[in-house]
Amino acid sequence: MKPGRMSFNENPYDIPLVVKNKIIGEFKKIPFNRYPSQDVKNRLIEVIAGNNKVKPENIVLGNGSDDLILNITLMFVKNKRPVMWFPPSFYIYPSLADAAGVKSIDVPLNPDDFEIDLEKTLVLIKKRRPSVIYISNPNNPTANCFKKSTILSILKNSKNSIVVIDEAYYEFSKVTFLPYIKKYKNLVIIRTFSKGMSMAGLRLGYILGDKALIEYIANRKLPFNVDSLTLTAGLIVAKNINIFNKIRKQIVAERNKLIKELKKIKGVKVFRSDANFILFKTSLEGKEVYDYLYQKGINARRFNGDIGLENAIRLTVGKPFENVLFLKVLKEKFPDRE
Repeated sequence: MKPGRMSFNENPYDIPLVVKNKIIGEFKKIPFNRYPSQDVKNRLIEVIAGNNKVKPENIVLGNGSDDLILNITLMFVKNKRPVMWFPPSFYIYPSLADAAGVKSIDVPLNPDDFEIDLEKTLVLIKKRRPSVIYISNPNNPTANCFKKSTILSILKNSKNSIVVIDEAYYEFSKVTFLPYIKKYKNLVIIRTFSKGMSMAGLRLGYILGDKALIEYIANRKLPFNVDSLTLTAGLIVAKNINIFNKIRKQIVAERNKLIKELKKIKGVKVFRSDANFILFKTSLEGKEVYDYLYQKGINARRFNGDIGLENAIRLTVGKPFENVLFLKVLKEKFPDRE
C-alpha cells in the first residue's frame, strides 16, 4: 500500500463507513435551494454542548477553526492594538493580524523545551496591551502542551485582552481550559472537527466561552457561515463520538510507538508530543532528510528558517503500516543506531 500524506496533521482514518453511510443518507434529504437549517444547527450545538458538559449558550459554530480565528481577529482588534503569539506556532495568527492592519508581538518559545517565556510575556502584556493573545495548546508545530500554570498566569494578567486558546488537537492531549470560561470572561477556546473527528474536508469548528462573549461573537459573525452538508455531517459525527474516541486511542498508541523508536536512532532528537503529530530534529540538514523521505514515498513537513526549528521535521502520525515504513526509511538514512 502507498502511504498517505503525513504533512498536514490530518486524521489518517476517514469517517468510518457505518457513519459515512448515515451522513450520505441524510444528504439526500437536504433541500439545496434553502439556506442551512436552524434546527439542524441548534441540534448540533446541543450535542456538542452535551459532549463537553456545557450549555448551548456557551457555543458558536464556524466554518473550521480558521474562520473562527479570522472572526476573533476582526471583532476584537481595537485601536490598532497588536496581537500576541508565541512562535514557532500556527502561522495564521500573525497573517490574519496583518490582514486586519495590526502588528504582531512575537514572543519566541524557549528553544530547548518549547515552553512560553512567562516573565517576558507578562512584561510585554503590561507594556504593549495586546488586543488578542493567541495560544496554540497543544502547539503546532512543536506538538507540546504548555505548562498549565503559565497559561493561567497569562489569563490572570490579561484582563484587557481576549485570550484565545486554540485546542485544535484537544482529542489527542485531553488537556483543556474549558473549566475556566466562567472565571475568565475574556477566554475563548477554539476547537475543530478536522483532527479528532476526521472532518478536515468539510470544515467545521466551534468556540467555547462565557455566555456574554458567545452572544457578542454570534451577533457579529456572518449569517449561514456553516453550510447544510457540514451541519448535517457534523451532527451525525458528534452523535457518534465514541467511535472517534476509539480511533483517537489508536492514533495516540501509534504516536507513542513512534516516539519510542525515534529515541533509539542516533542523530535524531524527538520532542514530547501531546498531539497527532511528532516533531524531531536531526544531525543532518533538514532538507536532506526531508528529500530522502520524500523520495521514498514519505511526505512529511520541513521548515525553512523558522526560529527554533532548524533541521526540524514534523510528521503526522499515520496508520500502522505508514509509521513502520517511515521508521524503516529513516533508519536507512541513520544506520548507525544506538
